[in-house]
Amino acid sequence: MLTMDVTKLSHAQLADAISQRCSQFGSVRAITILQPPENPQLAFALVGMRSVTEIDRVVENLGAAKVDSLAVIKIEQEQEHARIN
Repeated sequence: MLTMDVTKLSHAQLADAISQRCSQFGSVRAITILQPPENPQLAFALVGMRSVTEIDRVVENLGAAKVDSLAVIKIEQEQEHARIN
């Protein structure tokens, strides 16, 4: 899991930030950001890497889950940017 300012970043900005983090572990092939409209403080990144070994490194180092040939990373809102209700 990662924490970022999910409510302020666009999908493109989230994808770029995730790509930068994942590139530490190999070559990023593709990233898709999923953000449930009912919970704007949460997002998921589906990350495709060049090899299974690189996906395994992402999973191990970023606390992601491996689904088929993708790493699924949960992204939660940073606490200092969380909205107070």
